[in-house]
Amino acid sequence: DLGLKTDPRGYVIVDAEMKTSTQGVWAAGDITAGEFKFRQVVTATAEGALAIYSAYLDTKKELLVQLGVILKENQCGRLLFQELLC
Repeated sequence: DLGLKTDPRGYVIVDAEMKTSTQGVWAAGDITAGEFKFRQVVTATAEGALAIYSAYLDTKKELLVQLGVILKENQCGRLLFQELLC
């Protein structure tokens, strides 16, 4: 059990970036909640692409922090790189 939050029907609850309630776990497609959700291949494919991109951005951010790059976000949520730590 990953401890994912689900709705009353058992579908996994995700945010706009397809992140679940468990850090480092994304979900997409027919397993995710949505009252007016279309359960079609094209919808699942688009959600999968969004989930992969979200995971990529989170992983990239974590890696840059580990490498000593100082990060901050601008008003649009984009990462800005300031300088390398010595």
